[in-house]
Amino acid sequence: MNELLPCPFCGEKELRLYERREGYSVHCWNLSCGAKLEYAPTQEQAREDWNRRANPLLPLLREAREALGNCCSMSDRCCSKYRDFLTRLDDALRGERP
Repeated sequence: MNELLPCPFCGEKELRLYERREGYSVHCWNLSCGAKLEYAPTQEQAREDWNRRANPLLPLLREAREALGNCCSMSDRCCSKYRDFLTRLDDALRGERP
């Protein structure tokens, strides 16, 4: 897999692969986040290490926590948001990108 998954901490999709004497490292380009990996000996290893850390479901789970946390009762509007979220989560679990 050559594509880098979004940052697991902030969801940023713009990432940089740096090459230094120490090897290769992936850095999140969101300056307020600054997530990065230790150096790996090859580009492929750096990408694999990053993608093992990155979880594409984390942004959906954060969204659910926020949406459900804002609902003091399960009103029709909230239930609709929850059902929409569950549909998107099911899509993600089947391997479809949200």
